[in-house]
Amino acid sequence: MEILNRKPPSRLPVNRRQWLKSSAALTASWLLLKTPGQAWAWPGRSDEPAGDVRGENIQYASATFKVDAYVASPAGRGVHPSLVLVHDDQGLNEHTREVVRRFAAAGFYAMAPDLLSRSGGTRQKSAGQVGEALAAISTDASVEDLRAGCSYLRATLNPGTDRVSAVGLGWGGWRTYLLAANLAGLSRAVVYSGNAPGDGLKDIEAPFLAHYGQFDFRMAGNALWLEKEMGKRFEYFIYPAVDHGFYDDASPHYNAEAAKLAWSRTLDFLRSTA
Repeated sequence: MEILNRKPPSRLPVNRRQWLKSSAALTASWLLLKTPGQAWAWPGRSDEPAGDVRGENIQYASATFKVDAYVASPAGRGVHPSLVLVHDDQGLNEHTREVVRRFAAAGFYAMAPDLLSRSGGTRQKSAGQVGEALAAISTDASVEDLRAGCSYLRATLNPGTDRVSAVGLGWGGWRTYLLAANLAGLSRAVVYSGNAPGDGLKDIEAPFLAHYGQFDFRMAGNALWLEKEMGKRFEYFIYPAVDHGFYDDASPHYNAEAAKLAWSRTLDFLRSTA
């Protein structure tokens, strides 16, 4: 299967409704782009070890709360850029921890806060309870916990660099946009299949990269609107014939080729200083 992508011109005269209606037709005209450089498949498979990294569970303060988090860092010495991973609607589960370790293996000091910490944490809930518990926590509280996590990562865990980026998975995408709008100095941000808030986008200074599956129409349909709102700060790719969760090998919609290409693009984008 060839992995195609389409990134429309910045002034494409198509609104969101028109884009959704024409999505299938557009696939045939998408340009083939070869995978740049060496790529990792999206993390999580047991036959793809995370490399030589150090991982541990920690806590940090956010207002009057203690937030649980998982951190992983490259084992070697030297200065490493920082990264905050915003988990999806499954909470801070083992798969999310593996994603953190993968980012560490790629050279980042990575941390994933548990945004269910205010209600006891992901580990205290069954898989069926996590979504309901996340819905009960306000977006403002989640963003505050993420901001506190970025500050703790920058000042205490990895003080050698002030470069902090963020990556949001699915449900975490919305929170990633709001984090960027409310945190000065965020370096870069990446969103996988995430929705976006209607307000605050013009306050974002950090460059954004977004990945969407073609068949995830509601999410992918946001791309043109986000490009209009954010301009040159927003770049996106749409992966044909895949659905929401194509990047996640714990999802029934996982697609190895599309995931590999998105992972490679993510690393290139996060490492860029341009």
